[in-house]
Amino acid sequence: MIGYLFGEQMTPGDESAAIDALLAAARFDDTLRERIHAVYAGPTRLLRDSLADDHPGRPAAIYDDAAYQVMALAYGHWSFMEIGFPATMGASAHRLASAVLADVAASPPA
Repeated sequence: MIGYLFGEQMTPGDESAAIDALLAAARFDDTLRERIHAVYAGPTRLLRDSLADDHPGRPAAIYDDAAYQVMALAYGHWSFMEIGFPATMGASAHRLASAVLADVAASPPA
């Protein structure tokens, strides 16, 4: 999943402007905000659950925090590419996301 989130296929496309507009509009529309939240919550849950499967027994907050950190990093990376930061910086973001996952692996079981 980390490879996908920070891979070459995740570059800004024509849909990026529409996504940005929806996110901006969601600040003022509760229904839209809930729907968009659900869209991003899905992959976040998938990542959290995968971490729990791969590294069982850690406190739930460890998985929640790591999944949120990776998704926030991915969204930030995508947003930065939209304003001209090079896609090659995905490798840097990938390394940081991998470090987040390594922290989960290194944390002691509860």
